[in-house]
Amino acid sequence: MIKDIGICSIIDWNSIIASISTQEPGYIGPRQNWNDGRISDIIDIWKSAGYKPVSDGGSAEWHMFFPGTNFPMGVADQFAKFVGMDDWNSAWISRVMPGQCAPWHYDTQVEGTKNPRRIHCHIDVDEPGNVLIIDGMHLYNQIQGQMYEWSDPKLWHAAFNLGKKPAYLFNIY
Repeated sequence: MIKDIGICSIIDWNSIIASISTQEPGYIGPRQNWNDGRISDIIDIWKSAGYKPVSDGGSAEWHMFFPGTNFPMGVADQFAKFVGMDDWNSAWISRVMPGQCAPWHYDTQVEGTKNPRRIHCHIDVDEPGNVLIIDGMHLYNQIQGQMYEWSDPKLWHAAFNLGKKPAYLFNIY
């Protein structure tokens, strides 16, 4: 379950997006070995649904940008302070390009984290066709800066970009 926790307007999201839009992402997914038994619950869903990575002619691909590498570390610190997180484990901005998706998954990197709070923020001006689904809740037509807190950082989720421009989200836990 996710909960609407308001709008974050203290960060100039437009300038952050402008900056990272010309950079190479720190990570392009999926890079997982599709035969990796540790994530077979995810991979089995992708295989049975017919998802394939963009590199194999499919539509599954997402980009991740990281604080301290792609944008200032202070952005994540400022956001965490704004939402009352005393500390945070990881933060990133995700991007899904038009016609691409991040199929159903949960984030495997949250195992053993010291702070179970997870929040995402819609950092771009809404674009028709951008859809984020978290635990059965469909989010679209979101206001720039709209934030949601997740009841569990490992909730199943997916993102689809049926629009005309890249879709960006800020994520922190």
